[in-house]
Amino acid sequence: MKNTILKFSLTALSALTLAACGSSGGSDSATDNGQNQINSTTPSNNNPVQVSSNRTGAVLVATGENNNANVKRVNLMDYNLETLFIDGKTVRIAPPSNGGTIFSGGWTKYGAGVTFNGYKFPNTVSVCCGKYTDVRMGAIGSTGPGQEDILFYNGNPTNSMPSSGVASYVGDSIITADTDKLPDEDYVKGSSSFTADFGNKKLAGTISAANVDVVKIDANISGNGFSGTAKSDLLNSQGTAEGKFYGENAKELGGLAKANDNSWGVAFAAKK
Repeated sequence: MKNTILKFSLTALSALTLAACGSSGGSDSATDNGQNQINSTTPSNNNPVQVSSNRTGAVLVATGENNNANVKRVNLMDYNLETLFIDGKTVRIAPPSNGGTIFSGGWTKYGAGVTFNGYKFPNTVSVCCGKYTDVRMGAIGSTGPGQEDILFYNGNPTNSMPSSGVASYVGDSIITADTDKLPDEDYVKGSSSFTADFGNKKLAGTISAANVDVVKIDANISGNGFSGTAKSDLLNSQGTAEGKFYGENAKELGGLAKANDNSWGVAFAAKK
């Protein structure tokens, strides 16, 4: 598999840490690879947690390969269905809509060099999904040396978080990995499932693809965000995870996970 976003040098690795993200801050469908929904109790908003963080999402940006690689994490501060604003530069994840962005229920892919609504995409963009009302995530692939590979998630953050109750979430993921244990593709689409315990402020989840579990996530909830660890038995590595809750009453979530050794990276989204 082409190791697109994750060929980071040891120097770059030591410089990158996924930040905690709570109060501090055509189309093809992804398949549900055997993820079982977990019975949930209705989250309570009798004593909602008020959230003040202005961050709406984040991206991982990588350029170069091997010892010449450079990687950075960038906060996103504005939710837009069509664009990401990264380091002063606008990056399109959808063509200009002229008043109304339309996404399919599943994945939407724009090929490099393809023109939609007068806009020519310079890179391949895979974005998910129209079935989510308040979050988008996906990947932007480079087309040559010196260009950027990007994993992203962004959305409309929850303003008033549940203070108790347990909820289950099921959704989608996209994985890039340096391995022969997954399909030989730059980005592999898969599924995601999570259980959020709002009373104990814990989140547990599984990222799956090609009918196997790839990454397990164990995180702490803080404000409308979460951060914690990511572990892959399949890929024999550990990493970090982050994300946020989106929409009314935390009805959706999105985030990123990556290996400590930069051998894989994941973007994910899910809904109740």
